Amino acid sequence: ATTNAEPLLTSEEKPELQPSVISHTIRPVKPVELAFEHLDVSLYQLRGEKKTILHDLSAVFKPGTLTAILGESGSGKTTLLNELAGFDTVGYPIGKTYINGKEVQKKKMRKLIKYIQQDDVLPGVLTPREYLNYAAYFNLPEGLSPKFRKERSDEMIEMLGLSESKNVQTGSPGAGRGLSGGQRKRLHVASEIISDPPLLFADEPTSGLDYKTAHQCIDIFRTLADHGRTIICTIHQPSTDLFAKFTHVLLLTHGEIAYYGPVSEVIPYLAHHGLQCPVSENPANFLIDAVVDDTPERKNLIESYRTGLQHPIFADGLHLEDPFPKYNWFIRYRRNSLMQFLLLLQRSVKQQLRDVVLTRARLGASILVGIVIGCLYFQLGTSQDDITDRVAILFFILLFVVLTSVMPTVLTFPSNKAVFLREHKNNWYGVLPFYTAGSVSDIPPNIIFPIIFGTICYILAHLQYEVSKYLKFLLVVVLQAIVAQSQGVLISAAAPNIQAAVLAGPMTTIPFALFCGFLKSFDNMSILVSWIPYVSYLRYSMVALMRNEFYGLTFDCCDTCCCFLKKGSDVIDHYKMNENFTFDFWFCCFALCCFIVVFRILGYVVLRAKIKGVGLHPGRLITLILTKYKEKQNEKERVADGASGF
Repeated sequence: ATTNAEPLLTSEEKPELQPSVISHTIRPVKPVELAFEHLDVSLYQLRGEKKTILHDLSAVFKPGTLTAILGESGSGKTTLLNELAGFDTVGYPIGKTYINGKEVQKKKMRKLIKYIQQDDVLPGVLTPREYLNYAAYFNLPEGLSPKFRKERSDEMIEMLGLSESKNVQTGSPGAGRGLSGGQRKRLHVASEIISDPPLLFADEPTSGLDYKTAHQCIDIFRTLADHGRTIICTIHQPSTDLFAKFTHVLLLTHGEIAYYGPVSEVIPYLAHHGLQCPVSENPANFLIDAVVDDTPERKNLIESYRTGLQHPIFADGLHLEDPFPKYNWFIRYRRNSLMQFLLLLQRSVKQQLRDVVLTRARLGASILVGIVIGCLYFQLGTSQDDITDRVAILFFILLFVVLTSVMPTVLTFPSNKAVFLREHKNNWYGVLPFYTAGSVSDIPPNIIFPIIFGTICYILAHLQYEVSKYLKFLLVVVLQAIVAQSQGVLISAAAPNIQAAVLAGPMTTIPFALFCGFLKSFDNMSILVSWIPYVSYLRYSMVALMRNEFYGLTFDCCDTCCCFLKKGSDVIDHYKMNENFTFDFWFCCFALCCFIVVFRILGYVVLRAKIKGVGLHPGRLITLILTKYKEKQNEKERVADGASGF
């Protein structure tokens, strides 16, 4: 068949890659052929209606190819890529996946895959050199020297043209400082290809990039493919010359394959089926437009592709060598858990030290608010009027510590979580080392800032000047800060986005403050809520501080006023902290430690649930349950029909 379409560039006519993009140090890898057969992805909506996202897909991605997945919006491009990679899967997939002719499970296959997602989520305060050094430590095998890892990261910097910006902090998109969008994309690519993965996925790698940067990105992928790797990309409306850089194209339409084969043959193939590409039109746009409507030509393309498949689909890959290592194939990560923890701890501490804005804000707030509260309750005495003031300053100290520990966490943890999810799914490190390293690195700020704030308030308010009481006061304040920070981690792990986390922070703190014993007396509390103070961490902190402060004090009485509270023990009795809450100081400290452990464990469990895709969204959970229920019902019906002879 002939066509009037604009001829695509052949591999000999393609412009040479720039020296900053190509490198002679690309290492050979074991070839990987990825095949999938009868892949079907569907889910059941809340009303029980079945929605098919991908329908009966089969294809083979051979080593040494760079494949573009094209299709209109909603055709299932990203869903296909996610299902093959085992990332962010939706619904209930059915089908088989093969690596070099052998069926494999997604969990094992992910050991060969690196997935470059569309969003370039990177630590904002690290430089490209530092980030690639960490990537080398996480992704290269154990036993290699630090010198070799550094050389490898330097090779990536040179190969992807990041030499001029290797010591510039990555920054955040739209912040006006840091790397440009193209540099961030190349750094993202470098961090994943540093381990020489034989199978590389990329979701719309050119989105948001200018013409030159988009070509550089695809040039990198083409160079890697020419060195034996299997690379698959989804791409949105590529230009003619950009589309010509791909070796193969997979055309998706409404969740079905209309064409898969070499780029050089797609225009003649469509012309053979009655779809002529005009000379002036972009071939990639023509392909998408040709199958967007439900036409006879579209149905003919889908049927022709299915009938033209060879079976078994994975036969050609049987002669290839097994790409999985012969030893320790069940180990998911390159480094052991202890080394992962130490590397993550080092990186987390470095990020905190470089986050100057947040550090200065917390330090300034601790000093300024400490002075304000201290001056407001300046030099408290032992008169009857000072009793309420002493209780009030203890309450406001605790409330400030809680808010300044929860809010920074809900503002910073989501960005750390986004980086973690990308790196974890690409097999950099495990959940427990990340969570433990973050918990340990958060301890120093939650000790230093509360001590500064508490000391200022303690001195200015003239609370009891005894070393033992002062140290006990700081102990409670520090424990309270760590409890609140643990609560912030739990909120951030559960919240779907930063906006929800910021809203949930104060909403979950206010109930604890209401039932701490200062704003509401136990005597006037309804039986329906009388149990809440026992699960309020602020209640335990308030009891500990009041017992520490008031025991040993004697208050003055005057002739013109009623004198009911002569001793500190009388104040404790007045606030019902002996009759209804008979826990001593050290038990309260133990209770705060228990809150820390519980919040940390819950945060870890929620984070793991997020990774496994369970989530906490009721709609998604119900959809998952309905999907699996319907599949079981359909299976039972098929078995019953087979038994009855139909």
